[in-house]
Order: sequence, then structure tokens, then C-alpha cells
Amino acid sequence: MKNYRDEVIQELRRTGAFLSGGHFKLVSGNHSDSYVHVRLALSYSDVAAKFAKMIADEFKEEKIDAIFGFTVGGIRLAEAIAWHLNKSVLLGKKEGDKIEFVGGFDARPRQSILIVDDVLTTGGLISRSISMILGLGCEVAGIAVVVDRSIEALDFGVKAVRLAKVDFRHYTPNQCPMCLSGRPPLIDLSNPEINPYPVLETLPAEQRDRLAKTFMEIIEKVHGEGTVSLREFVAKIKRSEL
Repeated sequence: MKNYRDEVIQELRRTGAFLSGGHFKLVSGNHSDSYVHVRLALSYSDVAAKFAKMIADEFKEEKIDAIFGFTVGGIRLAEAIAWHLNKSVLLGKKEGDKIEFVGGFDARPRQSILIVDDVLTTGGLISRSISMILGLGCEVAGIAVVVDRSIEALDFGVKAVRLAKVDFRHYTPNQCPMCLSGRPPLIDLSNPEINPYPVLETLPAEQRDRLAKTFMEIIEKVHGEGTVSLREFVAKIKRSEL
């Protein structure tokens, strides 16, 4: 595999996707003083196309029928990869502890599916996606992520492409120095697909607007109606109320 790390990190920094000196609760439940907004970087069409091309190049010799994304960043990435590989896109969402296909995007038996996401943390959702796809009689062509910030090396038993490994400091809540000192205040970013507002509020107004529109676009595809609150959020940004 080609080494893409330096180029990926450069794009993440250029788009303001790196946050440091904060106090963030991650999807894993651990705390960190740093965060990487890969969704923000993917909201730039040129960056999404670049990252997608990197992943597509790594899988162009593999048998792939469809690209599957189940998070806002993952769906954005899946659509861009599908364009490069001329394949179909499958959309999913988290329902409780499960990953499910969104209605109208069901896989067909014996399809070979590439699973993609923006960030790898614990690997739990990707593992559930693999189980769900295999349970439908399909094959998993591999997995691909833009940023791997996992603490331990994860093996999914299939080809895995990680464009950039990023090492952040992680703390369990009872050992977190920011919690012990009482500052800065904790920002809960552990459920970005369900509650995007803390994610958006960590950004300057212009970037909030950009990322909120990306959230809206993807949520409308996955859930249909129910994005009024996000639209109002964008409107408040434009009125400089946030």
C-alpha cells in the first residue's frame, strides 16, 4: 500500500479539521484533548474526491459490487469512491446496537461490498457491519477509513486500508487530567450521528455552516424528513446567533 499519511494530514490541517487543547468525549467513551473532524474535510468536494481516489486505487483490482457507508462521513466518502470505481452505493444507519441498510438500498445476495468510514476508533460499528453483510449472504471486499485513531491494532479479517494513522492522547474518564482539573469543560462528541450539535459548535461559524449542510444532505438521504432543526441551526449561524 502506498503511504498517503503526509498528504492526508496536510489536507486535514488545511481544512481546519484538527482541534487541539480541548476536552472531548470520543465515540469510545474515552476523553482526549484533541479531535479530528474528518467529516469537515470531506465536506470539501476536492478533498472528498482526493481521499476517495486514494482508496479507490487500493481496491481497483478487487472484486467490488457496491460501496457501503453508514455514517455522515462514511456515506460522503462512499459516494465519492463509488464514482471513481463506477459502482453502486449502499446506505446504512445505526439502529440501537445494530447497523442496518436504509430502505431502498438493500444488498443482493453474493454481492461483494466495500465498507468505508471516515474514522476508525474502536471498530465496533465496522465489525457489526461485517456481521450484517455476511449474514445476508454477501461478501466483504474490505474496509477503508481515512483516519485510524484506534488505540490498539484492529484486525477485521479482511483487506483494510487506513489512509492515515493518527495518535491522540486518550484517557478513561476517571483518569482524565482535564476532568481532574475541571477545565476545559467536556464536549460530548460521542454520538455525532444522533446529536450533531456539539460537533458543529466546536467550529467557527463558516465551518459550522459547511458541515451542517453536509449533515443535512446525508440525514435527508437516510432519514427523509426530520431535518428542520438542522435547517434552523444553519439559519442561526447565518444570523450570527451562534
